[in-house]
Amino acid sequence: MDEFFARAATAPVSGSPLAVTRSASHLLADDPRSAGVARRRTARFWNREEPGLLGTVRLIVSELVTNALVHGHPPLRLVLIEGFATTGKPLLRIEVWDRGRVDAVTSTDPDHDAECGRGLMLVAELADSWGVVPAPARGGTCAWVELGVPGAVPGCSRTEPHTAAAPPRAGLPR
Repeated sequence: MDEFFARAATAPVSGSPLAVTRSASHLLADDPRSAGVARRRTARFWNREEPGLLGTVRLIVSELVTNALVHGHPPLRLVLIEGFATTGKPLLRIEVWDRGRVDAVTSTDPDHDAECGRGLMLVAELADSWGVVPAPARGGTCAWVELGVPGAVPGCSRTEPHTAAAPPRAGLPR
């Protein structure tokens, strides 16, 4: 396995400490069709009865992969992790790894007339927590998102307040 992605196959770089119940890792081609491939692989991994949540998860995956394709450098890796936070809250974590720089990106506050640049705004609204951090091995970036899994444990709800573990800043992928 490539040393860069050795980190992607182990513990996440940020977010909640997580007791992993299952995970999947997919190498993605440097190809515009990779966002669709990632959505399909995510749907197979997250085969649940919550169609609204699956749509949210697929949208987030699509945005993160597209950002990595546009602003990062190949190769890309999609990592999907299901588990429990130390609080017992069930979580789904999505990570997209690439060899790009964290600071090689656009603003999360695009002009009203801009044709692009709203992807991370959507991600920030949909995620319980999210961030983009430098990847430790050989440089690169890991964009990550966490979503609570409603109905899996009493009291777990998507209506809980959103918290950004890493606030949006200049340099985030579009």
